Amino acid sequence: MILVDSLRERGTRSPAASNNMSSALYSPWRPLVIFYGICCYSATAFMSSTPFCTRGVPKSIRSRSFGSSRLASTMTVTAADITTAGKLGEAETSALSDKYKSVLYLATDKGADKGIEPNGFASLRGLTTRHLPVDVKDGLSLQLATDALQALDELPAPALVVCSSGGRASAVQCLRKATEEGWTKDQTLAYALEMKLPFVKNPSLKDWVLATVAAREYKDELPLLFRPLYEETSWTYTFLLGCPVTKEAILIDPVDLTVERDLQVIKEMGLTLVAALNTHCHADHVTGSGLLAQKVPGCKSMIAKISGAKASIHLEPGNRVRFGRRYVEARATPGHTNGCMTFVTDDMKMAFTGDALLIRGCGRTDFQQGSPETMFESIWTQIFSLPHETSVYPGHDYRGRLMSTIGEEKRFNSRLSGKSKEEFIEIMNNLKLAYPKKIDVALPANLVDGVLAS
Repeated sequence: MILVDSLRERGTRSPAASNNMSSALYSPWRPLVIFYGICCYSATAFMSSTPFCTRGVPKSIRSRSFGSSRLASTMTVTAADITTAGKLGEAETSALSDKYKSVLYLATDKGADKGIEPNGFASLRGLTTRHLPVDVKDGLSLQLATDALQALDELPAPALVVCSSGGRASAVQCLRKATEEGWTKDQTLAYALEMKLPFVKNPSLKDWVLATVAAREYKDELPLLFRPLYEETSWTYTFLLGCPVTKEAILIDPVDLTVERDLQVIKEMGLTLVAALNTHCHADHVTGSGLLAQKVPGCKSMIAKISGAKASIHLEPGNRVRFGRRYVEARATPGHTNGCMTFVTDDMKMAFTGDALLIRGCGRTDFQQGSPETMFESIWTQIFSLPHETSVYPGHDYRGRLMSTIGEEKRFNSRLSGKSKEEFIEIMNNLKLAYPKKIDVALPANLVDGVLAS
């Protein structure tokens, strides 16, 4: 039974193949599955001569030669009608009309963020132009991606896409290519890695591209089955997610006190629980994951390996936990504890942040392996990298709020919005919070999956 796959495993099979294999392993046709596995092994040996990141990518991409433009060393020709570029000088700008009919300009022209010297967008002359400012830190949304693709459709070809470093330009080019080819997230990322596109090194641009592709990839899928559940004594949210096709489900952050209630909900919805996930080793309640693993045949408890806690399966960053045709991906978001994980749905529309990012706040960093420096980096590179529209579901809220969005938290979270790392550290180091009431009971129990020896 394939519940969890890794980045390395995804390099040798497409998402569709992963889902098909998972379904096969749940079927009674095990002899055929074994035969299929032997065939796959042989195929893998044959494919060993194929570069890792080209597997699952159309052959038209693998064989195409992408040369470099003579116009500037920062330019790379990436398609027949689109070229991307970083910052251009005056001489290069004056020669643009000899090669291009239009320019899509992505730099904001704020401060040093100029794609053309010395005057930014105002330097462009004699071409059809469009200025679409892309602010990587605060302005990435699915709507912005749609606007960029629409601009490329409307501008006459050949077109030049310009920003200050090539990152944003390469992201838009990749989006255009993925849309034309109908690629999945995995195929899009494989292409970007093979072509060494600059945006891949920026977490926000990378998530922006992949989330935009995912929106199309999953647009025809039935929506996830979703139920938020609540445990009132610890203000803890438990989240139930189910595949609408196979009815397999997972629970995120179950509580021991509400295990029976959760099982009743699962039964009433006609679901089969395959996994109980912990975002971290909790200090304010005892997890229900171990009890669920005992009570439900086939259910596996899961937690980050680095947490040191017991579980059926230990997770690493990048692991995908599959339930039917859907999955959540684990992202390492330490800072509250060293083993904190955020789970992001396959369509990148939902992020379950545990005690890392809360609504208008964040988890405390003054006990266990807490670190405000690490927390700041985790939130900005693994959570705030998601598009503005992504919904945020925290592990707790003390004011009755269920969810927020990335865009809201970037704008209104007083601990993080507009704050430098140094300012954030100062805030977190001076919260003067009380000692957690249940930590002396909860933490030892959670280190053994919530099930103490009788």
